[in-house]
Amino acid sequence: MSITLTPEQEAIVKSRVNAGMYESAATMIDKALTILEETEDRRARERVFFEREVRPALDALDRGEGKPLDMDEIIAEANRRLDERGVGY
Repeated sequence: MSITLTPEQEAIVKSRVNAGMYESAATMIDKALTILEETEDRRARERVFFEREVRPALDALDRGEGKPLDMDEIIAEANRRLDERGVGY
């Protein structure tokens, strides 16, 4: 496969390779593609979480089904979970 970079993109690649950040243009492009794939995967997981967990909660609030937050209760629950994991303070 052959790709064409803009002059600006080529300058970025050359400067980072010349600075020793990457062994070659190919390793830099490989790393960039890996980061792109990880970012897209994370966004897809976040989208699924939003649709599965957040949207129903927002819809419930829109229907007036919300309740006030009790910060003492929230902190106690967080501490309980941390204690279960052996991370308590």
